[in-house]
Amino acid sequence: MISISANVLKSLVFVLLMVTGCSLAAADWPVKRKIDISDGFGDFRQNRFHAGVDIRIGGKIGESIFSPVDGSVYRIKTSYEGYGKGLYILGNDGYIYVYAHLYNFNGDLDKLIKENQIAAKRYYQDIFFPKDSIKIKKGDFLGYGGQTGTSAPHIHFEIRTADNFPINPLKNGFEIADKIRPTFRTIGFKQLDDHSLFNNGHRKLDFPVSYNSSTGEYQLDTLLYFHRSFVINTEVFDQMRSGGMKQAVYKLSLKIDGKLYYQIVFDTVDFDTQRGVNFEYEYLKAVNNEKNILRLYSLEGNSYRGSVSPNGTNGICGLDKTFPIGYHKAEITAEDCFNNKSKLTFDFIWGSDNYIYNLDSLVTVKSKDNYFYFTPIDEWKQLKIDSVLPYVNQGTKWGMADRTEVEYLENGQIKCKIVGAKTHKTTIKLFVFSKNSVIQDNLFNGILPKGKPLGEMTYEIVEDGLLIKLDINSRVSAETRIELYYQDSLLGIEYPQHFNMREYYCFIPPKKEYAFIDRISYAMSRDSSYKTDDLHSLRLFVVGYEDNQDLRFSNMILTFNKNTFYRPQFIEIKKSYYMKQLGARFYSSPFKIYPEAFICKEDFKVSFDLKQDNKFNSQAGICWLDEEKEKWVWLDTELDGLHIRANSTGGGTFAALYDLEEPKISRLSIVNGKTYTKTKPNINFILEDQLSGIKDDQSILVRLDNKWMIPEYDRSTNRFKTKPIKPLEHGMHHIGIEIVDRAGNKFEQYLQFFVKIKKAKK
Repeated sequence: MISISANVLKSLVFVLLMVTGCSLAAADWPVKRKIDISDGFGDFRQNRFHAGVDIRIGGKIGESIFSPVDGSVYRIKTSYEGYGKGLYILGNDGYIYVYAHLYNFNGDLDKLIKENQIAAKRYYQDIFFPKDSIKIKKGDFLGYGGQTGTSAPHIHFEIRTADNFPINPLKNGFEIADKIRPTFRTIGFKQLDDHSLFNNGHRKLDFPVSYNSSTGEYQLDTLLYFHRSFVINTEVFDQMRSGGMKQAVYKLSLKIDGKLYYQIVFDTVDFDTQRGVNFEYEYLKAVNNEKNILRLYSLEGNSYRGSVSPNGTNGICGLDKTFPIGYHKAEITAEDCFNNKSKLTFDFIWGSDNYIYNLDSLVTVKSKDNYFYFTPIDEWKQLKIDSVLPYVNQGTKWGMADRTEVEYLENGQIKCKIVGAKTHKTTIKLFVFSKNSVIQDNLFNGILPKGKPLGEMTYEIVEDGLLIKLDINSRVSAETRIELYYQDSLLGIEYPQHFNMREYYCFIPPKKEYAFIDRISYAMSRDSSYKTDDLHSLRLFVVGYEDNQDLRFSNMILTFNKNTFYRPQFIEIKKSYYMKQLGARFYSSPFKIYPEAFICKEDFKVSFDLKQDNKFNSQAGICWLDEEKEKWVWLDTELDGLHIRANSTGGGTFAALYDLEEPKISRLSIVNGKTYTKTKPNINFILEDQLSGIKDDQSILVRLDNKWMIPEYDRSTNRFKTKPIKPLEHGMHHIGIEIVDRAGNKFEQYLQFFVKIKKAKK
């Protein structure tokens, strides 16, 4: 007998879905209106894929929804967050149909769920039903669309297999009249090795693309030159109508020289590998609302199995020097679910690992006449070189010298004559022209052994390392070095790349020896005895090499381990000066963690030492600052003696705050002492809490005549509502409202009202 583990079986199911498809018969949509999709299958959500499609319902709650199949009710779930009110139908075809964010269920289901809520005295319910216990026919009315658990009215609709894999509805029976092709906006390139930078001194380059109306294709007009491994991303989206909402494309393919290099397909997703979304999209841009930039490569940690690389490169171009030197053609094809396709094409040049031209000799004929002789690499003809010119540098600008001559010799060799009294101090670089491409090649003159450190050093933590820039105010160029220290102990020396007389860049990947850096120095010399200038009092760390690595800053502690990241990561801690309180009192000064967004495999811990015991410690919490909204967000905080802890999945500003204010209600629909003629009066109010907020359904308790009432609460609007299940009797009635926030602050209000039942006329 062969035994297969559950995880292996799930992988086989997933691959089978991707390869064979699982198309359903054409089906009716769950609403009787023209279908307009706002969010598509596979769209980016932080740490998860969008597992269905969102159907617009005109911005209003109350849209009737219907069953697309015969089947039975499989599951009902109610919550203040997530899917809100969710309904799951098990079709006779074996698929599960999911409706989320409902305003309400149909009469029978609404009665059933309320009976369970009242019996359990819990609004939150998650009930599974035996097959065929509540039968449903195709076209049966199921409930109303709404916005429970979300911020805007719509219907989230999913199809799942019997094994709980969401599949793309638009490829499985639910069709739309869509004739619009996907749209490309940009293409981006990124260096992947341990040191390479583009000519702008950065690891990434992004370009807008143009649409060629004569060919019907998008194109990149710039011809790029690479000689190190690189990867590609592209901003691309689909629309189902002109001016419609932007959604993920169904399929994205990269071909180089006619061969498939990488492909992404959004057919199905796996709930167990949801964080793979952070690798399919450019994460740092996606969390800043640029959500349509897809990576055409896979990095370590990507668990999404809908991405494939037939040649085993994971989409990394030039890996192990797979390209021959010369010109190459690439095309990216985007496809939607209805076979509408768009193509983006571009050419690039792949070059040698080293310079194209190597300096053979320098001959000084006169004091001002220098002859430089160069020999190209063996494959120089494949680069289709039109011309080669030596450019000189002034500040950050490159240009032709007034008295420069170039003579082309045999076998591609060149002789450059440069005349000038200070050519021995002038920074000179070869510019190689090939068709409409300009290749900045050999930097061969004018870099002095030493110079004065008259400039500024800045640094930035980027996605895969630390990028240091030197901006030097000098008329000459000099060799440079970067020194990294901890407590006056030299950790290592790095050597920046020289881009011009003013700018030097140094990319440093995470290294174990750089676990803690508190000073960075630079010198305009490779001579370690030469004077340096530096940045002091830094708190730069490399995390991800050790288990339970604690980083302390005042009374804040960050705890990382080997599983926090997919690969080691630079982070930095600085003091923040954001001190707006919003109804709270700071226990600690705010601290900021850089970068403000990074990809985590697991959450890390943020903790604060409270240091002293006082009556307010139970009301302390760890908060993260939403800078866009200028609002502190209370994290789920645990109190352990004199320590408070919370989990986080990214950087930004954190602080320990006390929440000392109780929740507040306004616009209560019942007035104390008033008489009502309705026997089922609505009990509504607006519930607000400035900081810690409402945790769950047990945080709100409303009693009517000492009987528990179902607490319906919409977090996005702060609206609360409930009403009696049965008609109230004539006479006086009592309401008690108790609300507790996450910090334990309690609001209480008690009132009485009267019901007057009108006598029927004889």
